[in-house]
Amino acid sequence: MLYGYHGKIGRVDLSSREVRIEDLDESLLKHYIGGAGLSAKLLFDMTSGGTDPLGSDNPLIFMTGPFTGPLFRPPGGIRSFQNRL
Repeated sequence: MLYGYHGKIGRVDLSSREVRIEDLDESLLKHYIGGAGLSAKLLFDMTSGGTDPLGSDNPLIFMTGPFTGPLFRPPGGIRSFQNRL
């Protein structure tokens, strides 16, 4: 696993109250650097052009990356992505 990542992603479905922990594909981490890049890729894969930005099928993604923590302070720290019109 690449430095700065733990290799897991948590998915929470508020409608069904289901929580899943999934393994992250290491190739995704190599192609989409940082939490912002990985978040954008996941959002792209989980939505389509017709996804309602306020609908229950629209994901809300909270993601940190390898530069989030006490040694690095990028602006914002935690990234939040949401599909918009």
